[in-house]
Amino acid sequence: MNTEATTRMRHKFILLVMSFCLLIQLTTTATMHVQAEGGHEKTENTTENSKVQTKEKDSKEQIQKQILLDRAKREYRIQQKIVLDASNRAILETAIETTGMEVVKSADAAIQKVEEEKVSEDANQVENQAKSEESENQEEILEVEEEKDYPVLTKSGGVNYFNGHKETWYSERVLPGGGLHIPGRYTDENGLVRDEEDYICVASSDYPKGTIIETSLGTGKVYDCGCDSGVIDIYTNW
Repeated sequence: MNTEATTRMRHKFILLVMSFCLLIQLTTTATMHVQAEGGHEKTENTTENSKVQTKEKDSKEQIQKQILLDRAKREYRIQQKIVLDASNRAILETAIETTGMEVVKSADAAIQKVEEEKVSEDANQVENQAKSEESENQEEILEVEEEKDYPVLTKSGGVNYFNGHKETWYSERVLPGGGLHIPGRYTDENGLVRDEEDYICVASSDYPKGTIIETSLGTGKVYDCGCDSGVIDIYTNW
């Protein structure tokens, strides 16, 4: 009885020891496997990191090369622009120097031509206006002569005989007559100087100032003297 119990106990102990050894073996194998995998993973990580670092290094070198290349291109373009600007400036200055005087001369000639044409046009206008006024005055005098059955004094004729005296004329353009003190003085449409009462202003050495006399051009009043006896000098704007 004791012998069987001892044998069983021995078997159990052997099984326990075997189980313990097996557990130790399994644990050791698992640990070695995990370490192997960790080492492989570490190796892969190291390789990957190395590749990344290599790529980053290559990328930085490429970027630096591109920066240097771009800077060289910019400097080249700047130098070219400076050269072109200087060339263009020289060409422009030369063109201005060679054509400036011609442009100024051309402009002066054009201005002078315009001024000459303007002066000529003004002179023609004045001449035409004078001719027109003279023609109108002559027509008006002719109309007066046609209405009357006796000759009248005209600008072109210069002398006329009427009512026993000699008629001549003198112009306010030559003798302004400021000292005559003619009230309401004005020049009518026929170029005769009249006073406020529409009397023709005349000069006479035979009649005192203020005398009313008849002329071939209408009724006049003596405002001036200094002419020959027998002469009535009619004041006009002719």
